[in-house]
Amino acid sequence: EGGEAGPDVYKGETIQRLNKLDDGRLILAHGKNAHHMLQVTGLENVRRFSGSFDLTADQAKQAAVRISEQKEKSDETAPIRITLAKNAPTVDGKLDDWDWKAASAIGHKEGSPRAEVALKTVGKNLFAAFKVFKKGAYVNTAKDDATQLFLTGDAVELRFRAEPAADPKDKKPIMGDCRVIIGKKEGKTVAVLYRAVVPNAKNPVVFRNPAGKEVPFDSVEVIKDAVVAIVDTADGYLVEASLPIDFLGGNLWSARSIPGDAGIIVADSTGRRVARICRFNKDTQVVSDIPTEAALQPELWGTFLVGKE
Repeated sequence: EGGEAGPDVYKGETIQRLNKLDDGRLILAHGKNAHHMLQVTGLENVRRFSGSFDLTADQAKQAAVRISEQKEKSDETAPIRITLAKNAPTVDGKLDDWDWKAASAIGHKEGSPRAEVALKTVGKNLFAAFKVFKKGAYVNTAKDDATQLFLTGDAVELRFRAEPAADPKDKKPIMGDCRVIIGKKEGKTVAVLYRAVVPNAKNPVVFRNPAGKEVPFDSVEVIKDAVVAIVDTADGYLVEASLPIDFLGGNLWSARSIPGDAGIIVADSTGRRVARICRFNKDTQVVSDIPTEAALQPELWGTFLVGKE
């Protein structure tokens, strides 16, 4: 395991230790299913050097651009934090009791449409806050059928692969794969849980198009104990929600890593879908095919990382 004999086997392994023997030799020891010892040589030839070079203003500018690009790329793939908090926020849509430093960007950091999301957990509840930037106020024309919430206008969403032992790159939906859509139905706030695989499911829902493509969910149901607030702003709207974490398999412990994603569905003033934007999944261009928009696509997700405040 780990590649060819030599330094490459060091990658991904544990129990790493650097030892200096009595005779001065440096030994790098590490292992997992096997134990490796490698001698580090050549350090005795390392010497300090001195000198100078000319750094032009243009070179400094290019370096600054590259550093900025690297940071932006790193930020785009960084995990979304779920903070273990002591105090629960008040779900009122104001977001004045949130530390926005822990938020993650969804889409470009400037302009619209785009969003920012922050998550925290207190007790047996997951709290989510979204700042959505778009042209116009929140619009969703959903009526009786809550299963269609992601097809009828603006909404925010969270996706999770809640089974800890699951392969995060497995394309096939498994038990624990789910999606939470938060929005409004008939003018009232609601959170809907879509679960891909549920044993002995009684009311599965299938999303299909005229060409015969189908995406099934064993369970689609309104989260009864969810508390949601949606407030319009001058440049979009705010969403705040409290969700019981039963669907995530119980308590969220520090350092737990959960495959998943967060995103927004953007509508125009009539409620027609015009964009889907996720933090990790970039394959979201389609806004006119129901099964494509319903599909979970776990192989394109990133990671939620649970940590202390």
